[in-house]
Amino acid sequence: MGSPDQASERYVPKADPCSRCGYSLKDLGLNGKCPECGTPFGGSRKQHALDPQWMDGPQECIGCGYSLEGLAVPGLCPECGAPFDAQVMVLQGIPRSAAGTPMWRRVVWASLCVGLFVVVQGLGLWIMISWVIPVVGFVAILCVGAYMVATGPRERRGTERFMFTTAGVARLPSKREANAPKLDAVLIPYSSRGTLRLDRVSDVWRRLRIYVPDSHGVRQVVFDAGIRCPSEHVPRVTETIQNAMMGRVATTADASQPPPIPLHPPLAPG
Repeated sequence: MGSPDQASERYVPKADPCSRCGYSLKDLGLNGKCPECGTPFGGSRKQHALDPQWMDGPQECIGCGYSLEGLAVPGLCPECGAPFDAQVMVLQGIPRSAAGTPMWRRVVWASLCVGLFVVVQGLGLWIMISWVIPVVGFVAILCVGAYMVATGPRERRGTERFMFTTAGVARLPSKREANAPKLDAVLIPYSSRGTLRLDRVSDVWRRLRIYVPDSHGVRQVVFDAGIRCPSEHVPRVTETIQNAMMGRVATTADASQPPPIPLHPPLAPG
C-alpha cells in the first residue's frame, strides 16, 4: 500500500462536484464519468483547476503567436494587429462548446463537404466527360482539408486556461507541449456591447457565458465554460471581464491574493 500522502493525492473528495455540471461525485470511485453529463473525472488533485489569477501579460500574441518580447506594453501585435495588455486574468475550467472558430474556417469546411458530395454523386458523369475532373477535385479537397487540419487549433480535452484580455478571451491548453511551435490559443473576441452571465454550480464552480449581439441585435453565446471561481472571487472576476469588454486592462492581484502561477507553465515531456 502507498503512503497516506500518496493515498490522499489519489482520493477524490466526497464534496468535489463534477467540474462541468456540478453533479455530486460522492462514492463514484477514483476514475469514471459523471452520470449526469458524461464528463470524465480523474483521481489526482494535481489535475484540479486553480482559482482565478491576475498576472503579467503573455510573451506571445494570443491572436497569431508572434513574439512580443521587447515591445512596449500595452500595444498592438505588429503581425496581426491584436492588442496586448500589461496584465491579464487567467481562469481555469472546462469549455462547454467550441465557440470561437472563425467564420471563414466554418465556410471552408462547409464548402469542402459540399464539394466532396458533388464530386462523389457526379462521379459517373465526370468520368464520361474526363477522368481528370474527379481526380483534380479529390486532390484539391484533400489538399485544402490537410491545410485546415494543420493550421487549425489542436483539439483539447479536459481542463483549459482562459485568458481574459481587451482583445478577447483566449482558450489555452493547461500545459504547453514541448514541440508546440507557438502559443496554442483560440482567440474569441468580444465587444463593448457584450454581456456576461456567471451562474453558481457549487461553492467553487461557476458556469460563465459571454454574449455578443449580432447585426440584428440578437444575443449570441461566444463563450461558454465551467470555471473554478470560489464565491469570494466572483465580484472581482465579474468586474475584470466587464472591464476587458470595455477595453480596460485588468489589474494585478493585491497582497491578499495567492501568488500567481506562471503564464507559461513548464513544458510537458515530449
